[in-house]
Amino acid sequence: MFYANKVLVSVSPVPHFFALSPGKTITVVNVLSHGVAFLLLQLVSSVFEALRWALASSRSGIRVMSFLALGQATSTLGVLSLCRKRGVHLIWCFQRLLFITISLVMGVILISNITVKNVYSPNNDQKIQIVGGLTPILTESLTGLISPSVINVYFMEFTRTIITDSTFVISVEPLSCSGKDCFPIFLPGGLDVVRIQGEGPNSTLFSGLQVGDSTSVLIYDAPGYQLEFSPIENDFSFNTSADCSMHGNSTGDGLYFCIASNGTRLLAGWSICPSKLYLAGRCQDDISWTTALEQSTSLLSFQRHATVAYDLANFSILSVESIGPPVPSQFPVSDLRAFFTNVLAPVPMLENTSSPAFITQATTASVQFELGWILRLYQDDFSTYENGPLNILRGFLTIPIQFSTLAWQLGNIDSIPTDLKTNAALSKASNRAIAQPWTIKAFGVLGTLMYLWIMAYLMWVYWFSYNSANRSIYPEIDVASKCGAWLPPNVHTLGHTLRLLRLDNCSSSEVRERLGGKKIFFGVQESAENGQRIVLATERGSLEKLNEGSEY
Repeated sequence: MFYANKVLVSVSPVPHFFALSPGKTITVVNVLSHGVAFLLLQLVSSVFEALRWALASSRSGIRVMSFLALGQATSTLGVLSLCRKRGVHLIWCFQRLLFITISLVMGVILISNITVKNVYSPNNDQKIQIVGGLTPILTESLTGLISPSVINVYFMEFTRTIITDSTFVISVEPLSCSGKDCFPIFLPGGLDVVRIQGEGPNSTLFSGLQVGDSTSVLIYDAPGYQLEFSPIENDFSFNTSADCSMHGNSTGDGLYFCIASNGTRLLAGWSICPSKLYLAGRCQDDISWTTALEQSTSLLSFQRHATVAYDLANFSILSVESIGPPVPSQFPVSDLRAFFTNVLAPVPMLENTSSPAFITQATTASVQFELGWILRLYQDDFSTYENGPLNILRGFLTIPIQFSTLAWQLGNIDSIPTDLKTNAALSKASNRAIAQPWTIKAFGVLGTLMYLWIMAYLMWVYWFSYNSANRSIYPEIDVASKCGAWLPPNVHTLGHTLRLLRLDNCSSSEVRERLGGKKIFFGVQESAENGQRIVLATERGSLEKLNEGSEY
């Protein structure tokens, strides 16, 4: 129990002398658990062997079927065979089979639900109060907290990669969709957005923290968002006048973009001007390419609080250690449009590099060129790769959700929602075999119950039973030596009875039938030739009980 708890359950670092690879740990636990189960089963066999002789020594004796059911020499198959005949011996048969079953369960239960994973041992002396996780999306009125050029950089840098970037995203089980077209991700925030409480918007976790030999950091119970992308239902269609708009006409390009809501779902789609029209400068003259959206998606979102482990070496998400229940959330279309209007805004063909607006115009043009170039690349050269351009759309919708927190911090960190104020702890990661705590508890409970049950019988044998003869570990010799073949037939010894019932050449069923009503008595019989001898008999007769200290 101690070893299994230390190496399979405890989140504390494994003691050095117990530290093994996951495979070797599982092997050791497997050997030890089977060893404990084997020893308990041997204890059961030994106690039952003592119990049957003690019962045979009593005044009322013990039925032959019970004597056999309790005997070490009777195999599991023999016990099952005895169950075919009714009688009180079934009580002992049931217990024998129950203990065998418990020992088998104990042998496998500890390794029945083991997973190999990283375990993080936090350094509680280095817990830090932080601001972490994701805020709700910036409202339309708060978008001005951050420079439009910074927003453009976010879209330019991360649109293509964010939904597969392990520093921002981790896969989770879906809540509302299924199948190959269901794409669920969880955004816990990332280390980029973590700030030390009360130290301002630039106080990252690495502003002065000494990580020492820590390899990871745990962010506790911070809010994040689970996003689930799936196809738009066939019966929905966008209102082209209210939901859709044309962009890129000032640069000779064309991006037709639609966004709307339907209940709690956010719906979006787009089409890019084909290369043939783009190169001819006719994207706005021939708009037949806007008739059907080339990529579209539906988005459901849920806020969830989670404890997440991050790699200090590269900021990647190592694992979600715990995650809370989902709370449906909805991103207003007007708030998202505030972001998208910024990156899809018209830009002049000629730009004045000395103008204060130059940086914004240049980054806006860069975002639009990048979107047009990559979407046409997929359209022309990767036409059957549907997930390529679809992931661009998913990433485009994800950017405002991920980076609103940074914008909020730069604009007014003091007004950030209180549920982002939490704790972080440096930790060490170790790859370990981990079992569910219930398996350790079940192993302990089963072993303890089995031990106490059998010790109760042993105590009865020791305190309340009649004196019994010494026994060896060879039960057949113990029985055969007490059959009393040297005594006259009228003594009804076990040997005479077996011959009388013609059991010297019989089947198992004949043994059950002919001995079913018989009892076994154990005691001392006086013989003129052999003196006092210990015998087994099928009738009490003149048998006397054994006296402690006497030699027989």
